[in-house]
Amino acid sequence: MCKLKSRTDLMSVSEIQQVADSYGKGSPEYVDCLMRGAKAYPNDVTAVNNAALALMEADRTDEAIRLLDNAPEEGELLNLKGVAYSKLGDYEQAEKAFSAAQSKGYTPAGENLTLLKKYAEYMAE
Repeated sequence: MCKLKSRTDLMSVSEIQQVADSYGKGSPEYVDCLMRGAKAYPNDVTAVNNAALALMEADRTDEAIRLLDNAPEEGELLNLKGVAYSKLGDYEQAEKAFSAAQSKGYTPAGENLTLLKKYAEYMAE
């Protein structure tokens, strides 16, 4: 269990990341710390992004999507949601997320959307 028990809101997102890193990337404590950071700072793109990535790396992609569903509608987070849906094989939802991220001006989402479409065409052959 992450040692961040209470008042995580008194720490910066960077400090929370440092505590998480002290446990080792991928450990349950690492994920727990980053989730506490996302809970303390639900509108901070970096906090939510880091927690969602940690969940995905821990094969908890469904949880990452739930976190991202409640996150700000920022291009970077919408793109990550597209990646999460792709990881689960839900290409329709991935396309929607990538398109939404692209409409927010997040350039990498357009690249991901192109790759997703090429993959779909390849699989259709």
